[in-house]
Amino acid sequence: MTTHDFSSVNTTISIREKDFLTADEWQQLLDAKDAAAVALILQNTPYEMSVEQLEDPDAIESVLMTELRRTYRLLFDLSPQSEVIELFSSIYTYHNLKVLMKNRATGRDLSALLIPIGRFSIDALEHLVNNLESTIVYPSLVEEVRRTWSEYEAYQLTDAIDVGFDGAYFAHLRMLEERIDDECVEPIVNALVDFYNVIAVKRAMELDKGRSFMHTMMTSRGSVEKQDLIDAIENNELSNWFDAQDDIYYGPVFQKALKAMNDGTITASQLEKLKDDYLHQFLYEKRLESDGPLALLRYLVGKETEIRNLRLVLTGRVNGLQREQITERMGAIYGETI
Repeated sequence: MTTHDFSSVNTTISIREKDFLTADEWQQLLDAKDAAAVALILQNTPYEMSVEQLEDPDAIESVLMTELRRTYRLLFDLSPQSEVIELFSSIYTYHNLKVLMKNRATGRDLSALLIPIGRFSIDALEHLVNNLESTIVYPSLVEEVRRTWSEYEAYQLTDAIDVGFDGAYFAHLRMLEERIDDECVEPIVNALVDFYNVIAVKRAMELDKGRSFMHTMMTSRGSVEKQDLIDAIENNELSNWFDAQDDIYYGPVFQKALKAMNDGTITASQLEKLKDDYLHQFLYEKRLESDGPLALLRYLVGKETEIRNLRLVLTGRVNGLQREQITERMGAIYGETI
């Protein structure tokens, strides 16, 4: 696989980028006085909804997830290398494996929690979990499922399922990184893994958990040693770690985050948003590269962010959130620097 294999796909993506909501449309959505005004703004977008749907959070979610599933199916069809799309679809694969294994372990019907996004179908994953074998998925994935089921049987705790598949997910990301073999992919995987570890430590601190708990929740697949991250957070030196991630320009959004790291006030939730902002900015700054997988990844990250933003704006309106409460939680708008 060479970077030129993506050239025709990237041309297609550049055309589809025009379907993203513009900054003006976002302002109109935030300023809309009622559901009828929102429906008018969305009528020529992939998110067209009736007034009735816009008053129902479940209906809103259905429309948003339908568009997300359609996007993943499209990109899997377009990409000359499925592993590129798996960088972001595999989170759903491992979510589904957790649900299916808990379903088997407890006998409860948890199928409503399944999200049909990913390289492998729900049926293929269900067969894998129930039979601990598969000729469809990666052999490494079969081994991870067997190992996680064995750990569950040993401890009889569903927490073992969560911990087992979290570790497997990050090992999977590193495997995808090797298969894609593109120098621009390593910073993306590092961000996904290292931010997970940082957020795990911060959440543990917020819950007054000790270092042994932190080590258990963290993954060893990061680019930074577990103990180094724990020390940085406990000593309010996390900004040193983040400032060393020199793949992006540190605009105002990041400067504010660095200050919060220095004074120890940054929260796990804020770090979650910071991870998304970091990925957006990294891919934004690579926007002029016409070869390789970055255009596909930028489009996919943009679609995920757009849907999260729409969920926030539309359900926030239903639940009576103030404009400021919504805007402070929104992610970056596609095609704009932060």
